[in-house]
Amino acid sequence: MPYVYCYSCCIKLPAFFLFSASTAREIDNTSKQMLAQTSYAADLIYEQVLTISSYLINDNNVVSFFHSENIDKVVYYNISRQLTNIQNVYSFIRSIGLYNLDNGRKFDTLDIPIDEAVLISSRVKHIEIYPRKAVTRYYDYVKEYDLVTFIIFPEYSMSKTSSSVIVINIDQNYIINTVSSIGGVSFEPSTFVMDSEGLIVSHSDPLLFMHDISGQNYVQSILDDENQAGSLVTNIDNEKHLVTYIKSDKFDWSFVSVKQYNKLVANIHELQKTIIIVSVIIVIVGIIVSFMLTSAIYNPIKSLMEKVGSINAGRVDEYQYLLDAFIKSRESSEMLSTSIKKASCLIKENYIYNLLKGGSGSFNLLQEVFSNIGNQLSSRYYCLFIFKIDDIKNIKLYKTEKEVSLLRFIVSNISQELLLRHFKNDSCSVEEDEVAVLALMNDDSLPDEVFLTLAEIQDAIRKHFNFTVSIYIGDVLESIRELSKSYKTLKEYGRYRLFLGYESIIDHRKFATQAEKTSFYPLDTERKLISALHLCDNKLINKSITSFINHISEVNYYEAVNYSNHLVTAIVKKYSNFINSQDNFFRQYLDLERITSAETMKDISDLITELSVKICDRINEMNSNMNMQRYCNIVENVKKYIMDNYSDPNLSLDVVADKVELSAGYLGKLFKSITSVSFNDYLNNIRLEKAKELLSTTNEPSSRICEKVGIYNITYFSTLFKKTYGVTPSAFRANSSRV
Repeated sequence: MPYVYCYSCCIKLPAFFLFSASTAREIDNTSKQMLAQTSYAADLIYEQVLTISSYLINDNNVVSFFHSENIDKVVYYNISRQLTNIQNVYSFIRSIGLYNLDNGRKFDTLDIPIDEAVLISSRVKHIEIYPRKAVTRYYDYVKEYDLVTFIIFPEYSMSKTSSSVIVINIDQNYIINTVSSIGGVSFEPSTFVMDSEGLIVSHSDPLLFMHDISGQNYVQSILDDENQAGSLVTNIDNEKHLVTYIKSDKFDWSFVSVKQYNKLVANIHELQKTIIIVSVIIVIVGIIVSFMLTSAIYNPIKSLMEKVGSINAGRVDEYQYLLDAFIKSRESSEMLSTSIKKASCLIKENYIYNLLKGGSGSFNLLQEVFSNIGNQLSSRYYCLFIFKIDDIKNIKLYKTEKEVSLLRFIVSNISQELLLRHFKNDSCSVEEDEVAVLALMNDDSLPDEVFLTLAEIQDAIRKHFNFTVSIYIGDVLESIRELSKSYKTLKEYGRYRLFLGYESIIDHRKFATQAEKTSFYPLDTERKLISALHLCDNKLINKSITSFINHISEVNYYEAVNYSNHLVTAIVKKYSNFINSQDNFFRQYLDLERITSAETMKDISDLITELSVKICDRINEMNSNMNMQRYCNIVENVKKYIMDNYSDPNLSLDVVADKVELSAGYLGKLFKSITSVSFNDYLNNIRLEKAKELLSTTNEPSSRICEKVGIYNITYFSTLFKKTYGVTPSAFRANSSRV
């Protein structure tokens, strides 16, 4: 019994400590889950704000507000109704505002003001988010708001700034309150959201809104951590606290929970003390009783063991030999069985691969192996499925061949397991981005539930492994010898992923519908695109490309590829006069494989857009060089005119501007930008240099010399000369005579 007590204590004490640590971890995980809900609520608000802005920019009244010079009261009324309806649907919105930065026009449902300097400074982004405090006044009534403001520039582009602004204000505490309504979570005052600078964006205590807590050590640790989630134990105000945090990708915010550690595990510490005291008492009592019993029975047992040992000394334990031999034999048998199973799977996979590729399936194996595989694949009907990994080119940029092969294993494993609901199946890897699944069926048609299962497979792969697959479904076959033909047919189906996009499911019906479509080449769209390229009009270019993509989306695969190649070739040929044919960037567009390797219409659109942007850059660069050469020629002509006419007292910027047919203001700016000297300073320098030459080489008086260089005021001439050279004209002549 004492031994039982001792063993019990030895087990219970470590178990308690493990339980204590596990409890702390569970609290940490619970906090993370709560913060994850908060992050989800913030992301949900972000998506809804983008949806609202997209809806508004397509509304006729809003478009009129942003772009029309004059707006009547009916438009304002319609805008007010529209924005009010949106606020009624989305309860988190405090107000919605529209601003036109060009003409100063503005409208806000609650007249909440916003600093226009903030709007102007934010024009370099599509969307800007920042917390702020705002105040509205209606006569004697003053209302204060704690807001998180979304500033959206719906017409933002890299080429120019947008003057149209949509401002959406939300309550700062809505983010945390949303989670309470989702999961019934009651927040402590220590739950808050902060931005990347340590400024509180949302807090369960409204008084702490927009407080800067970046000076706290644990805040700096959170901001410096590159992980998306984590926790730490730290001292705050000389007390131990558990800090849990999760970061949001979309907002660049951190969601933080701070809890006092002693309150989390207070009861556990009391329980720990009690268990330790009881365990120590039990151990002491057990040790005392053990010594008492051992002293009484130790000697008889010792003498008995010595006798048995002397009798058995020198004998061989045959049973031990037999046991060792049996264990080794069993291990060898298990290893052999495992190897046979692996070899059998590989042989079956290669057998299916050869059937798909149309090979003879000749292996250097015994005929019994072929017969066994044939029996395993025997079925009344067959159906072939191809699982195609989407966007394999980008995946291979950051994954090794071994990791890509692991992706194929994931697809094979999930698809086989879920399709077992409907029929037996086997799989094999056909290409680096393809997995074939052979269905062994008893019926001559696929059940409708198979399509739901295929969608479930796609959903599971996307959610858990962060990549997608497209699926091609073949016709039901009566003979396994038809697999090669079915595989070639599915490869043809795969071409039509170009129209249906990633994560599509393509069967004969979808293939036939698209393959039967045909149309003429959109020559008018080509002309519009080339015209837009001449003007370097980005909006018109994008509109023309979109029109072309929409057109080829309604033809079959071969026409779409042919028309795309034709358009790219036409563009390159049109601008071949200033495009270097040896330029590697443009040579790649003449490679027909660029189009045929496109997996979606977006790939073709991106290719044409990329070429258009490059051509516009070249056109702008060429125009800039031509303009600069023209400007330099104008300035050189101005300099020559000054040298020939500096003695004319009426020579001025206006006179020269008339000669070169430019305005005086424009010529003055152009002259200074190229020479770094203003027109008047340059003219005075020429006149003074000529005056120096005459003072040094002639005896004419200064009054005569200043007239010869075009300055008829001797006082102004002397002042200008001394200011430039530090001496008067007479002193300069005297110094020159001495030399």
